[in-house]
Amino acid sequence: MITKLEDRKKLLINKVEVSLPAAVRGYLEFQGLVVVVLEREYSLRNIYAYTASGELKWIIEPVPFQVVPPGYSMVANENGQLLAVAKGTYVVDFNTGEILKEIKEYK
Repeated sequence: MITKLEDRKKLLINKVEVSLPAAVRGYLEFQGLVVVVLEREYSLRNIYAYTASGELKWIIEPVPFQVVPPGYSMVANENGQLLAVAKGTYVVDFNTGEILKEIKEYK
C-alpha cells in the first residue's frame, strides 16, 4: 500500500484521494489499513481507519476518560497489536476501532 500525505487534510491511498475532517497529526499503515490520527482538538474520536481503496472502515471509540486536550495523541504497532495513546495506552481492535483493554495506565 502506498500512502502519502498531500496536505494537512488530505491523504493519497493507492492513488485515491481521501479528504479528512481535520488536520492530520500522523498515520500508520497497519494490516492493510491506513490508521490516521487527526489533531486532538477535533474530537474525542480522532483516529480513523481507511482501507487500501480509501474507504472509511471505522472511527475509534472515545477515550475512556476525560483528557485535556481531548482525543488520542498517537497510534503505534507494537508486536502486531494496534495501540492508541491518550494519557494511557490502549489495545485497539483493528477490525472495529473498539478499545479492547488498557495496557499502560497514566500516572
